[in-house]
Amino acid sequence: MISFKSMTHFALIIAISLALFRISMRTKTVLTGYQIGKLKEYEASLLKKRGLLAMELAKISSRENLITKINEKKTSEQ
Repeated sequence: MISFKSMTHFALIIAISLALFRISMRTKTVLTGYQIGKLKEYEASLLKKRGLLAMELAKISSRENLITKINEKKTSEQ
């Protein structure tokens, strides 16, 4: 038969194990939150760069710019 003292020790071990598990999960959750925050900042900077590159591409490939480049090339060849 299991004594009261050993049952108390078993319950104490279970309680401490659960507390350590909870602390571990909270720590991992907080660290994951920080990683998500950093990745969101990185995503925002990439979206900004993509917007700037799209504007640059639109500027370079505009009809007026292309015609100007063709005319410059023709005059330099003559």
